[in-house]
Amino acid sequence: MCLSGQVSPSLLDLKYLTYLDLSHNNFQGSPIPSFIGSLKRLTYFDLSQASFGGLLPPQLGNLSNLHYLDLTVDPYSSQDLRVSDLNWLSSLSSLNYLNLGGVNLRKGSAHWPEKVSMLPSLMEWHLVGCQFSQFPESLSFVNFPSLLVLDLSFNNFNSTMPQWVFNITTLLELTLTGSELKGSIPAVAEGVLCKLRKMDLSFNNSTGNIRELDVGLSGCKNISLEELDLSANKFKGLLPDSLGLHRYLKVLQLS
Repeated sequence: MCLSGQVSPSLLDLKYLTYLDLSHNNFQGSPIPSFIGSLKRLTYFDLSQASFGGLLPPQLGNLSNLHYLDLTVDPYSSQDLRVSDLNWLSSLSSLNYLNLGGVNLRKGSAHWPEKVSMLPSLMEWHLVGCQFSQFPESLSFVNFPSLLVLDLSFNNFNSTMPQWVFNITTLLELTLTGSELKGSIPAVAEGVLCKLRKMDLSFNNSTGNIRELDVGLSGCKNISLEELDLSANKFKGLLPDSLGLHRYLKVLQLS
């Protein structure tokens, strides 16, 4: 928490800068400067928990060489970092890691999955507590060929869990904790969840039984699931005997 004030445009003199990390400082609500978009050699950009505020500059979309972008807001901060839209995001075609946790994305919530699906190299996608109010039930185009980690926890979806989430067959971790999901789990094709190591759907209002998850985890040659948390929901019915087949399971929460 040593640095504060505003970021100096003298950074532009660093013509060959590829790595910029200003995380865990206190910039006292000053906006992220738009000139950052001119640092086109950047591959790593981290401003997480640095108390920036105001609108995210769409010029960030000029950073087409970025592999890593983390703009996480400190949950205990009074600063409000927000977007006017998410159109700039689709230009970051080289991105592997995206974390916008705590950034107010409400104004970009209408088409947020489509914007992210335009990032073909994305492996980790963290949008925790982003004040989403919509979780589209269907998408005209879903293509996440490299996605390994998806975390959409603590949003205000107030909707059923969409089936397209379970069609991302590359996933290793799926976390949807406390996102006001309701209704039953959608039909899942057999074996579609074979690669999952972690699934956390806790603290929602999901109902029905967990048979669909059982189907998605069945027929796998190598069952890799290590953590399954379905606690604090409204599930009912018999627990499937197939839970006993998950020999690598370390955490099982059904409370």
